[in-house]
Amino acid sequence: MTTLSERRQRDVERITNLAKAPADRLFGGDLAKGFLFWAADVHLDQSDSPPTEEELLESITDGKDDLELDAYYIDESSQTVYLFQSKYRSSPANVRMNDLASFLDVPKKLTTPQILAGISNEGVLELAPRFRRCILDGYEVHLVYLTTLRATKPVQDRVNSWADDSLSLSVAGSHHDVQHSATMLDVSNLLQIIESVSDQQEIELTLSVRADEYHQTLSGDFKCLIATLSLHEIAVTFDKFRYAMFRHNPRGPLGSVAVNKEIKNTLADPAKRGWFQLMNNGLSAVCASFTDPVVGSGATTVRIRDFQIVNGCQTTYTVWDHWRRGGDLGDASVTLKLVEDPSSSLRHIISSASNKQSQMKDWDFLFDEPEQERLQKEFATLSPPMFYELR
Repeated sequence: MTTLSERRQRDVERITNLAKAPADRLFGGDLAKGFLFWAADVHLDQSDSPPTEEELLESITDGKDDLELDAYYIDESSQTVYLFQSKYRSSPANVRMNDLASFLDVPKKLTTPQILAGISNEGVLELAPRFRRCILDGYEVHLVYLTTLRATKPVQDRVNSWADDSLSLSVAGSHHDVQHSATMLDVSNLLQIIESVSDQQEIELTLSVRADEYHQTLSGDFKCLIATLSLHEIAVTFDKFRYAMFRHNPRGPLGSVAVNKEIKNTLADPAKRGWFQLMNNGLSAVCASFTDPVVGSGATTVRIRDFQIVNGCQTTYTVWDHWRRGGDLGDASVTLKLVEDPSSSLRHIISSASNKQSQMKDWDFLFDEPEQERLQKEFATLSPPMFYELR
């Protein structure tokens, strides 16, 4: 029987294997930089306008006088500034609270002239004026801590409290309240993401729908259910299955792991929360089959086989994030459009059409091509196995 220490070492080695390819190809075998590049790329792949490889390479600031900022990316489409800290270690350990605290201070460091006057890091100095301009233009700041270490509960609680507290930055002689959020991607979270999206096992579940608020119909040869779900139902379902629910989403299997600030603000406002279903585009999903709704004592339920959300990942994630932090969902609800597609012949069409309203690139829609799925399975059989992302 393996010990806890051995299992944790194995977890770190799995991440190391994924970081090795970019480390060898781009950084002369430097695993710390390879991990930074790989993990940041995984996260930014889900942004509204992901960076090119060249853009991501140019954004790396890791080095002397980096102010605990290892990389950044400014997404003009979503008006979000991503700030990254990366801690790669080849052996298991826990995230240190002092390291996290230094990183959480980065936004203030970038707007403090006295600090900037004493550093020589060209990458940070190039970012600083752009960062100030973004603050003046109302951009959101999103901090991402990437690490092969483990985040203890106090560390995760500190991340959450920073995101919940107000953030005021002094720019151009005045204070500005800044929209902000933070994500901790430690070894456990990274492995959970990889395992969720690599597992091709069908998801079988039972959803409770609002009584008298569903409609079942045929659209051509396909059975379709349009129903109202409580946000609580969505939150607990995602909490159970996580990113495995997003395997057929063209933005990548992670959907969008960043909290959507507009959705977050709606959930936080008791008045607007009641209008959530009217203000949200709803969820589009496909499945292999679903049963007719069954009216029971206190609930109307639908049994679904191979449930996959193809549009609405950001809504799902943000609702879950609000719920896990103890936020009130009240009686708020959302519309679900579920299409039964047993042969998988329609899922690509539905996925593409329902995502066209967002800025998507043509190659985003290659993720479920048979050739891509074959390659993913073949890479998984290698020793050591390699993670081939379907995008």
